Amino acid sequence: MTRHRAIIKRLGGHEHLASVLGLATETVKSWNKRDRGIPSRYWHRIAALDPSLSPSYLERTRPQATNGRCQERAGQ
Repeated sequence: MTRHRAIIKRLGGHEHLASVLGLATETVKSWNKRDRGIPSRYWHRIAALDPSLSPSYLERTRPQATNGRCQERAGQ
């Protein structure tokens, strides 16, 4: 589980967080499906919900995009 997935769970899960942020539940769920984490445009709003989740913390814990194709070649 990525840290951003854990953060979503900590903040009450997809439905609750979506409601608090005024978003569709599917939007918040998509942050996990694409393993891209919480988009930076929401970081200040997340920090307002839980001050320990500062934008700088969210930046440091953002999932890193990986390119499977490059990894496959590197392993050959």
